[in-house]
Amino acid sequence: MDRERERWTSRSAFIFAAIGSAIGLGNLWRFPYLAYRYGG
Repeated sequence: MDRERERWTSRSAFIFAAIGSAIGLGNLWRFPYLAYRYGG
C-alpha cells in the first residue's frame, strides 16, 4: 500500500467541486419536500 493518492489539479477545481456538491445535495434534500407540498 505504497501508492500515492491523486490530488486536485488546482485549488479552484476543488472549490468548484465542493460548491457543486453542496448545491446538488441541497436540491436532492429539497425535492421531496417541494413535491409533497405542491401535490406531486
